[in-house]
Amino acid sequence: MLTILKTDFPEELLSLKNFYKRKNYEELSLCIHKIKHKIGMLGMPMALEFASKVEIDAKKGNIEQYTELVFILERINVYLKNQ
Repeated sequence: MLTILKTDFPEELLSLKNFYKRKNYEELSLCIHKIKHKIGMLGMPMALEFASKVEIDAKKGNIEQYTELVFILERINVYLKNQ
């Protein structure tokens, strides 16, 4: 499972950033939804709850908390790289 996370998570994080740059908030929301499952597997309930909120907001075009989510995801990514 960890191997899958280590492979998929960085790719999904990159996709998330690309959707944001293109202002494709519907796809951004879908990408966050996929990443949420991985956050759940890592046992991070507060991060999961926050990602759920950002996912809903992104669907509405509200991306105010995007930067904070990316900060959390980057830290997860570093953790996975070091495992």
